[in-house]
Amino acid sequence: MTDFSENLRMLCSEKRSVSALCREIGVNRQQFGRYLNGGATPSAHNLRRICAYFSIDARDLFLPHEAFRQRFGIVKGTSGNQILQTVMETFPGDLPAARRYIGLYHSHFISPSWPKTIFRALVQISEREGLIVSRTVERAIDPSRGVRQRTKYHGMVAMLADRLFVVEREVPMDDCIVETILFPARRQQLNYLRGMTLGMSWRPRRTPFASKAIWKRLRDSTDLRTALSDCGAFPMNSREIDPVVRQFLGTESFPSGDELRSGEFF
Repeated sequence: MTDFSENLRMLCSEKRSVSALCREIGVNRQQFGRYLNGGATPSAHNLRRICAYFSIDARDLFLPHEAFRQRFGIVKGTSGNQILQTVMETFPGDLPAARRYIGLYHSHFISPSWPKTIFRALVQISEREGLIVSRTVERAIDPSRGVRQRTKYHGMVAMLADRLFVVEREVPMDDCIVETILFPARRQQLNYLRGMTLGMSWRPRRTPFASKAIWKRLRDSTDLRTALSDCGAFPMNSREIDPVVRQFLGTESFPSGDELRSGEFF
């Protein structure tokens, strides 16, 4: 058995099962078994997945086992390593289920920066090194001042208990975090994802707000530039906004989870 395999076995000992771990990382179970037994070492691609999952540097996995144990054998405690590992374990969530949501979306919500207006942004959900990540771009022109607004966010996505959790931070400003929780009306219906978003308004300056949010999935063939050009701020009754979106955001009360799951609200 190699130092690499012993180090990997120590990391895996904290998991409920190797099979579940392989599903979350996205590697073949039999191949992973050879890594654990010292019969093979991962390809560069699989090594990146493993390191991203355990939040560890590839060089550390090849340390002599005693040195590795002394450095990382405290994961059961309250060290920063444990905190970081907890975060990394949370965001993969149900990775196979989350992969269903990879694609482009137009997100819609109502911000106090734009009274009586539906704000549409572009969201891209993708997979990177075993994690589901998000990129969001907001853009609009203030009709009263002619000021052009363009904001970008990068984040991570987790699928937990049939809910999609998206946590993003503004870049490059790095002074704002936005959280969105979504779920489809029906398990097999992925065209619309409905839920809530919590963020910070552009005007009044950095004021927290919460809004109902609805994402509309775009076709796989959609051109990114075209999708981005369709973003902006629209009147509540604008015909450029999907009627399903207008109805959802235009209601005074938020429908119950049962109504959303059954589709009765629509």
